[in-house]
Amino acid sequence: MQLNPDNPRMITFAINTTIRSTDQILINYDGTQIAATDGSLLESFSQKLVENRVAIIHSLPGKVEAEDYFFQSGLELENTTDAGGGQNIGYLDNGDYADYYISVSEAGSYYVDYRTAAQNESGAVKLEIIAPGGTAEFLHQVSFPSTGGWQNWTTTRDRVYLEAGEHHLRMTIMAPLFNMNWLEFSYRSNGIEDQTSESSNIKVFPVPSNGILYLEGTVDEALTGQVQLINLQGQEVVTRVIHAAGYFRETLQLDHLSSGNYLLILRGREGKILARKMVIIGD
Repeated sequence: MQLNPDNPRMITFAINTTIRSTDQILINYDGTQIAATDGSLLESFSQKLVENRVAIIHSLPGKVEAEDYFFQSGLELENTTDAGGGQNIGYLDNGDYADYYISVSEAGSYYVDYRTAAQNESGAVKLEIIAPGGTAEFLHQVSFPSTGGWQNWTTTRDRVYLEAGEHHLRMTIMAPLFNMNWLEFSYRSNGIEDQTSESSNIKVFPVPSNGILYLEGTVDEALTGQVQLINLQGQEVVTRVIHAAGYFRETLQLDHLSSGNYLLILRGREGKILARKMVIIGD
């Protein structure tokens, strides 16, 4: 225990245990160590409740209440009439976002269920993992339907691949005019169908590209898949269905796209990711 040198009315306590966001913190004092400048002693107290400001770390699989972020930009809260009560986020604009700490118990493919409501408009969000250095790894983008009322709730499902461990998750509003109550992650599989296959031997070239990109490689089985090109806003700008067996080579004409960085994903049977490459278009 020590006084704060910048504010002698503030006392700092050091503890040797880990505090979680769900813990109740109580403090007792019974002694003569704390006195005012006039010599009067601080009165003893017992079981005084201390506000717990530890950021919530959401364990996945599990439910993340939309209002349980550790940081947000542009969001507002309101009471919800959805089952379970509580609050939902709303009054959203393009580019607003919420940041969450998550702890993923096991790497793999997860379903993500979003609980949303909207009067007339459809909405959309983008999920990303924010690395310690600030770079963002795109996970997915999903759209929501209108429901005819701001408290008429529906659930929309998508899927995502997550690595095990603790992560900084960011949810960015890509299309507004909807409310969100929660999002829930449920374990889907060991991720075999969503992980990049190291044996697929897929090459993407040239990088940077002047507008033509080649996708070349060898697959072990007949491939009926899809190539997606996604910009840094999480928008799908190119989609191509491909059919191949053994060696294949596809040509993507991309000179209609703006210069910049894009994520290329090649999906095979049942959504299995065969290649995930960052590509550069233009200078």
